[in-house]
Amino acid sequence: MSSIGSFFRILSILWKNADKLAPLFERLPDALAAAGGGMVLAGNVARSVSCALKGDGSNMINAKKAVDDVISNVETCVNTLNGIEIPTLNASGTNLMGVYVITDLGIGKIKPLSAVGDKLNDVVVALRDLSNKLGQAGNDLSTLSQDFNKVGSALQGLDSSTLPPLAPLPMPPLGG
Repeated sequence: MSSIGSFFRILSILWKNADKLAPLFERLPDALAAAGGGMVLAGNVARSVSCALKGDGSNMINAKKAVDDVISNVETCVNTLNGIEIPTLNASGTNLMGVYVITDLGIGKIKPLSAVGDKLNDVVVALRDLSNKLGQAGNDLSTLSQDFNKVGSALQGLDSSTLPPLAPLPMPPLGG
């Protein structure tokens, strides 16, 4: 019963203030249409940002591709650094009558820059994560763009020229 009472209290307030609320309600369709225009504009901006983040084939800016290109270049550097080997000699021998005589010449190699390559691999992992997030953000903005455009177009269709005028309804005054 409480909700019905609340409904009638609100209805009474609206009825008592009809002359003050009428201009607001009369302007509401045009205000909604203007808001719809803003939403369509926001949707178009979201679409543009989405294309800049993940690319769409026609957009010159593509942040995800730029990061992917950096990843490729860093991986090439890692492979180059890991490929650098320096030969080493490990001579072993014995002491023969007070003279050191080499009996074995162990030839080996070291990779002095492999630690740098390992650190750069950490950078590649972080860049891949960034690339994935840019792609996901681009997809999310694309979806948001579509939603903004749908709602905005619907609101734009609510301008006063497309709606029939509202006829005043005679109502008896509610008890107060």
